[in-house]
Amino acid sequence: ETIRNYWIEQAKQVEEHKKKAGNFVSFVLLEKPEWDKAALQQILQDEWGIIDAEPESAENDDENSLIINYQGAMLNIALMPGPIPGNEATEAAVQQTSQHTGHLLVAVLGIGQSIIENGEMLVKLTAAACKQPGALGDYANGVVYPPDYYQHFAGMLKENLFPIYNLVWFAFGNIGKQDID
Repeated sequence: ETIRNYWIEQAKQVEEHKKKAGNFVSFVLLEKPEWDKAALQQILQDEWGIIDAEPESAENDDENSLIINYQGAMLNIALMPGPIPGNEATEAAVQQTSQHTGHLLVAVLGIGQSIIENGEMLVKLTAAACKQPGALGDYANGVVYPPDYYQHFAGMLKENLFPIYNLVWFAFGNIGKQDID
């Protein structure tokens, strides 16, 4: 009976974890705080097959936001006037994109999907947002990815490969001589 209760508890924890599978966010930096919302929706539909499962909820959208319910996740893209808040980017990223005056906040709030599916969904949304006129790059993980780089590696999804280069930043560096205890 103790073993049975243990596995019942483990199953409950797995189900609870699925409900909190992970939320993802990135920022597409724009030269000007402008976007073509209709074009973005068309790219999402044509390239990724993303269509709002509840189009009546689109009434809650305004000219500065796009909310899509898709496969158990809430997808949100919002135009934000001004640079990304709080100097979140690294110094190199700030220098690289200092001319941005607006950004698209891209978010995936996943409830019914796995963390991998939510990450892949973020890549699809961000790749589409990187096609906006005046897109300078995507800020995520403390790094700014150029739009063409981001779109290239998002293409891995079309080959049924995981887009690891869009979600994880790999870098090599020299930390100098340090004593390691």
